[in-house]
Amino acid sequence: MSATLSEWFSHKVRLKEDTSLPASILVNQAMFLALVVMNRVVDTL
Repeated sequence: MSATLSEWFSHKVRLKEDTSLPASILVNQAMFLALVVMNRVVDTL
């Protein structure tokens, strides 16, 4: 899971650099929600 988190954070940093693209903000929010859901699913296992 730590490898996935590091990849997600590095990808999030790259998205922050492309602030001119409004789509990157939507992708960033979607990835964050997906990460929260994944964490909750892992906690319930």
